[in-house]
Amino acid sequence: SDETEGEAIFNIIKAYKWTSFSILAASDDYGLNGISGLVQLVMQDDSVSLKTIQYFEETSTPSLAMVNSQLRNIRDTLSSIIVVHCHGRYASTIFEEAERLGLMNPGFVWILTQSFASFVDSAGDQMVGYQGVISLATSLNLSSGFEVWKTNFEKEMGRLTSLEGAIVYDTLSYLAATLKKINYTKPRGLSCSDVSRGFTDGDMVLSSLLNETHRGVTRLLSFSSDGLIRSHEYDILNYQDTSLVKVGIWDTKHELKLNKSKVQFIGNPVRTPISPVNTLSGKTLRVGVLLDPGMFKSVKNCNNRTLPECWTGMFIDINNKLAEDLNFTYELHEPSDGTIGKYDDNLKRFTGLIYELEQRNFDLVTMDLTVNVERAEVIDFLYTMYQSPIKGYFIYNAHTANSAFFTKPFGKYVWIAVPLIITSVGVIITIIDLVSPVRLQHDRKPGRKKIRVLHEVFRNVFLVACGFVGREGGDVVPRSPAARFLLIFWWFFATIMIAIYTASLTAFITVERKSTINSLEDLQNQKEYRWAYRQGSAIHAALENSPQHQKILDYGVAVRDPSSIKHLVQDDKHVYITEDFVAHLQLDSVWCSVSSFHTNLPMSSLTYGVPKHVHYRDLLSIKLLEYQESGYLEEEFNKYVKEKTECGPDMAKSPEKLESFSLDTIYGVFLMVFVAMVISIGLLLLEKIFIWRVTHV
Repeated sequence: SDETEGEAIFNIIKAYKWTSFSILAASDDYGLNGISGLVQLVMQDDSVSLKTIQYFEETSTPSLAMVNSQLRNIRDTLSSIIVVHCHGRYASTIFEEAERLGLMNPGFVWILTQSFASFVDSAGDQMVGYQGVISLATSLNLSSGFEVWKTNFEKEMGRLTSLEGAIVYDTLSYLAATLKKINYTKPRGLSCSDVSRGFTDGDMVLSSLLNETHRGVTRLLSFSSDGLIRSHEYDILNYQDTSLVKVGIWDTKHELKLNKSKVQFIGNPVRTPISPVNTLSGKTLRVGVLLDPGMFKSVKNCNNRTLPECWTGMFIDINNKLAEDLNFTYELHEPSDGTIGKYDDNLKRFTGLIYELEQRNFDLVTMDLTVNVERAEVIDFLYTMYQSPIKGYFIYNAHTANSAFFTKPFGKYVWIAVPLIITSVGVIITIIDLVSPVRLQHDRKPGRKKIRVLHEVFRNVFLVACGFVGREGGDVVPRSPAARFLLIFWWFFATIMIAIYTASLTAFITVERKSTINSLEDLQNQKEYRWAYRQGSAIHAALENSPQHQKILDYGVAVRDPSSIKHLVQDDKHVYITEDFVAHLQLDSVWCSVSSFHTNLPMSSLTYGVPKHVHYRDLLSIKLLEYQESGYLEEEFNKYVKEKTECGPDMAKSPEKLESFSLDTIYGVFLMVFVAMVISIGLLLLEKIFIWRVTHV
């Protein structure tokens, strides 16, 4: 009966300690009345709750739209245990739409009433792919005469596709045998075509039925005083591969006997799905991680890699706080292929942590999981914990061999201007000194005029050059006041230029230079460095989807073991492309030697991941939001990231590039000398005027 069937299903739910479920039922009498017994049992038990009951209207031609809205409503309740009560012919349609909506993923449990088992007997291979479904079927103790009866039945009625026909036969033969035993005859005047006269012998017939026992071809029939079969049994069946396998039995006397080791659930025959509840209290979660030595530090003398106590790090601290606040425990587990996971075109699925999470082998992934669209189709992400840019990280050695290093402080036009200004000043001083009236008064030595002029030019140019290089004069100082005035400004000019050159040369020798690699495009076009990225990471996937960075993907090193990253960057001249947040943790010991550049890859959002539609998704997200608002996440970041890398990427590793001084930068110093030359010529004219007045007055 529907009541005993509901009791059997309720016992299965209790046996697995599932605390909530939803019902999908047909809206006809069969569906409405069939679930009443199960609903009554839920109402009497506070430990189990019914999330929702969704009814659908049966149609002669089943379609996906028939159950679409109902299954969506069930999905929105986050129910993972679903009981279906309808005719078995609708099962394939229900499962097809459920699969499209993600309700046939690992972690979901479907329990169907006995009409499903009857349908499978006739549908055969049509039900392939739905292994893990649990169903009930009336347990029959077939009599020795069953085969004879079946042969006779099929001669008259055609092939017997299920045992339901035999059960109906037993029911009718039981009624006939009872009526015969009490010699019951149809009341006079009673006709099936005339219902104006009611049937008045019901109580008598019912009383006779309840007091009789009948051996049918399927089982022994005997009813209690309330009209229920005295001893009713259901086989607990589990759909595996292409057939239903018996995994237990339930009867009204001895209740449930279930061999849990034989039960296979959808997609994962090992683990029993967790029933959705509003708490994680008392649960032990399987947490998926990659035990990256940069993010997880092992504790000495602790060899059990699954124990959180054997590890320290920022994510361990956050996990421990979540476990304490939500009263759960957890174990750490790594994926079998040791990767974060990316979509594999050959396998037509994700790999690594993402696949294990999708298959619900893990309940939670707690590490630097990057949010992207592809991953969001198969797993759910929690509240975003950190935003991080993607950069390239490498150690740049600026002190390469350069025989012309001493020319670096000045640009080429400055070096051209310096000898020109030296020659110009020397010539001007010579001319002024030669034609100065004061000089002529004190120097009347005989000699050839041309030779004396040439001698004066070279001597004064040498004087100017000595003043520029060594800030010392030559063997003779000009006697003309105008020439000496110009020489004073020249020495001031020389002092400034020497100071600029000395300071700049010191900086070029001692201060680290910024690399010429400023983008992924620069990286692809140089030959000094190779590059690397984490295998199966979101960055790996982003590079695959970026045609302009195909060379990065083709010639880069896909790092599988994170412990090798530091060696690649420090000793093997590789640029490591990763999130800034991750680089802080993986390269902390060499951080102050590392240079970086920005890529044009989108900003990464880092958070934790959970399987699709799990009940505890919002529970964990709310906690992470609380940690964000209280400043706890920032404290953890400062503790494990910022404080260990105090030099910072924008200070020690990526200084401003030192540029050579151009003529545009220091032209004012040259202008000062030019103005001094003009003034000195003016002084020479004043000398001429003064001497003329003295000699002619």
